[in-house]
Parts: sequence; structure tokens; C-alpha cells
Amino acid sequence: MIIKLAPPLIATLCISTLFLAGCRSGDEPSSPANVEGTTQVASTSSKPVEFIVINAIGDHGCRQRMKNEIEKLALLTLSGGSLLTIVDAPAMSLVVSLKIPQGSSDIRIRNTEFNREYLKVQEYFERGFDGDSNDNLNVVVFPETIASLRRSGLPTRVVLCGSPVYRSETVKAFNMTDGRYPSHLLIGHPHSPFSDSPKLQDGAEVAWYTRDGNWGTSMKHRRDVRTFYQVWINRLSARLVRVTSDPSLAFAFEEPFLPDPPSLPDDAPAMHESNGPVELTEPANRPKPKRIELVPAQISFRTAGTIAHQFEIAGTSLDELSALRIRLALVIDGSGSQQRNMQDIASIAEKVASELSGLVRSFDIAVHVRRDDSAERLGFTRIPKSIGNSTGSTHSITRFFQTTKASGGDEPFVTMVRAGIRELESQAPVDREFFMLMGDHADGDEDHPVSAGQHELQRWLARDQSRRVLMVFTGQSEHQRSIFSDISVSPRGSAVDGTSDVISEIVSLCRVGLSSDASSQTGESLKTR
Repeated sequence: MIIKLAPPLIATLCISTLFLAGCRSGDEPSSPANVEGTTQVASTSSKPVEFIVINAIGDHGCRQRMKNEIEKLALLTLSGGSLLTIVDAPAMSLVVSLKIPQGSSDIRIRNTEFNREYLKVQEYFERGFDGDSNDNLNVVVFPETIASLRRSGLPTRVVLCGSPVYRSETVKAFNMTDGRYPSHLLIGHPHSPFSDSPKLQDGAEVAWYTRDGNWGTSMKHRRDVRTFYQVWINRLSARLVRVTSDPSLAFAFEEPFLPDPPSLPDDAPAMHESNGPVELTEPANRPKPKRIELVPAQISFRTAGTIAHQFEIAGTSLDELSALRIRLALVIDGSGSQQRNMQDIASIAEKVASELSGLVRSFDIAVHVRRDDSAERLGFTRIPKSIGNSTGSTHSITRFFQTTKASGGDEPFVTMVRAGIRELESQAPVDREFFMLMGDHADGDEDHPVSAGQHELQRWLARDQSRRVLMVFTGQSEHQRSIFSDISVSPRGSAVDGTSDVISEIVSLCRVGLSSDASSQTGESLKTR
């Protein structure tokens, strides 16, 4: 069956394709607006590529939005001569493989052969999903699938659509459920399903699209799993550039990408948990009872619960810490729903300022409280080292929060991000520059897309090894939570739910890059973009 479209309908289709929605209602536009502070990068149209989509997502809404992104690729974005292949997972069955014709979208729509093949794409995403895949990609066979399907020597781009949490009925010992994730030493292990061959094309790029941002058991579990996949895909001569629940980012292959994965310590070829390793069992057997190995705590004469105690128990050299100059810009959503959270973060800011300033060479803090119609600002304030453990040293912080109340609505996310970045960049660089944002929403509009804020903050983080990002999410929406967690893609970035873990995350991010932090010895390989 050949689609025949009248010229007015062709024009309508071309125009409407430019405004296709993202994967979730209320998403920002599929590419960031060319606003001040953003950089427009070349699209895939600059050269032909081989574009392969492997899909295990059965959710009807997501399948429709994925179809929209693929329509944009086929009609507008991919240059003529590109190859587009769709694969249905977990069976890894070929849906269609088509060649993109030369010419504009009008010419492509009128191409009889292209129309005939593209109907298969539309039918695949329109029809119901067979069975219940639970978004399970069977990702361990994707390298073999790519090797068997590639039809050219063109640069390869792969989008994996499904959950990164690996599950298998035949090798249950390697399931990533319940907070478990593999050691990188399992890659290529005789008992492991994660083989280091066949290799993908050198320089191939892989993006991972998830149905929502709530896969895994916690933010830390998601980060550990993502790091494992980065290392594995690197071993396959390719690169994992993004894990996101935003389809417009997953299919666009626009920078900034994930940083290079950290080099991990050679611990043991085992499955781990976020709070400790678990014994490896034979693949076909159920896991043996868990054996949690705890690192012996160092002897400390510090008062339990203090920041100094947390550093010392973690094995940090306090002499090394004392040489650091630290600057923290705290940006707070000051809308009416945040009063209780503002009180909590105020107490944390006072504790961090009063205690951390006594451990380091210098400590400066600035606070911005932002709303849709007003803002309060405390510029960078030096907390005197000589009285670092005295509450008197934080008088200016205390007074600021006492006179600042939550009210009004939410400010656009991108302008909150820019306020903090401007504050930090107005000062000379120091050893640790912290951008910390607390909020329950990441709002935007056509002029202020959320994706612009994400991109600008990731670029800021990528430009200097001294920089740190901590996102504090205080809301309930899984979509909003995923926006916060998607930003923390670096060993120098983190995201937490609520305020209870803020101080421990500040301690962890301070330790990244110190010689006493073995886990980050080689984790500072992020390239400036």
C-alpha cells in the first residue's frame, strides 16, 4: 500500500512534524531554544549515519512519542543516504530497515519505496505490544544484534529503549533487581552474560531511553548501574552518551554527553549492592545468602554526627582537607510550597558553614531564593576560619533565612540555574565550587525550556574539575525527579531525595579527587566540552 498525500496535506505534515511532543505531557520542546547561554550543535543531518533503535517499551503513550521522534528523524533530521533500522526487543526481531532518500521532507514523502517501508514503522508503534516485556531489553545480546544488522560502514548511533535493570530467568544471579549491580570485572567473565565481544564500530554512540526516571531502587543504584553500562559499552569500542527519560534528548545525540566513566578499583568479579558486595553464584543457580562486607571504621576522636567525624570515618586526610578553598552557591525554590523545606535547608546551610569552614582553608557561601515574581540574594560571604565551629560565624546566614519566607509560584528552572552559575562565575576559581539547587519542580515554557537549564548546568560542570553539582529534590513527581537525577551524570554530581542526605553528599563530593578517596583516583577524566 502506497501513501498518496495531496500537496496541502504534505505541507501540513511537514510543519506539524516540527512541533511534535516529547514523551511526557508538559515536556519542553524537543530541542532547546537558542537563548543566551546555550550553544547550538550540529544535528545528525550533517552526514549520513546508520541509526538503530532497539525497543522494549510497551507503554502506548511512550510508543506514540517514540514514533514522533522517529518521524522527525526520517523526514527532517537524518541526511539522505542514512540507514534507519527498528528492532523489537527482547526477541531482537527486525521490524524494518530502510534507507533515507535524498532531498527535503516533501521529496521523501513522495518516494514510493520509502513510503512502503515507512508504513512498517508506523504500524509497529501503533499496534499493541505483544505480551508483557516489563521494558526488559535483554540488553546482553544487543552487541550481537548490532553486528548482525549493520549494513554499512557509516557512523553508528544506537538508541536502547527500555529499562537498564537487567533481568533474566536463565542467569538470575546477574539480575540487577533489589539494588544489585555487577562489578566491572564481570565484563568478559566466563560465567557472565556481559561479553566484551563482538565489538561495535569504533566511535559508535549509544543513548538509552527509559520510560520514566524511576528505574532502579534508588538514585545511587541508578548511578551505579549507569556507570557499569558506561564501562561495558566502552569495552565494546563504543560510548554510552546519555541515559534519559526525555525522548527528544535520547534521539537527538546532542551534547553535552555523559562524562567518560571513572576507572573503578579492582575489587572482585561479583555482583554488588549499593551498600556492599554480595557473593557471586553460578549463573543457573539462585543467589546464596548475602554476605555484606563492611569497611572497618577508622578510629575517630571527633564527636559523632559532626562533619569532621564524617570525613574522618570515610578515611579522608584532614590535613589534605585543610588545604581546600570551597565556595558554595545555594539556589532555592522559594515558592509557597517550600516553607518547611526552606527551614530544613537553612539549618543544613548553617551547620555546613559553621563546621566545614573550620576544616578547610577558606569557605564562602551565597544563597539565592527564587520565585516567579521576586528573589532574595545573599552574596558570597566568607565564614571566618578562626571561629569555624562557632554559631556566631553564621550570623549573616541565620539572619537571611529569618527574613526570607516562601511565597508565590515557581520560577523557570533555567533562570534558577543561570542565577547560581552567574554567582559562581563572578568569583575567582577555587578548589571546590559547589552548585546546589533545592526544589520540587523543574518548570519551563517555550522561552525558557527545561532542557536548556539541564544542558547549561551539565556544560558548566564539565568545564572544570573543581566543580560539583548537588540537586536536592523535594517533590513527589517521578517525571520531575528524573529531571533532577539526569543532571547528576558525573562522579562530581549527585542528586538526593529530600534534605536528610545533603550533608553526607557534600562530604562525598568534597572527597572526589582527593588522594585519600580511592574510589575517585581516576574518576576525574571528564573532558571539557
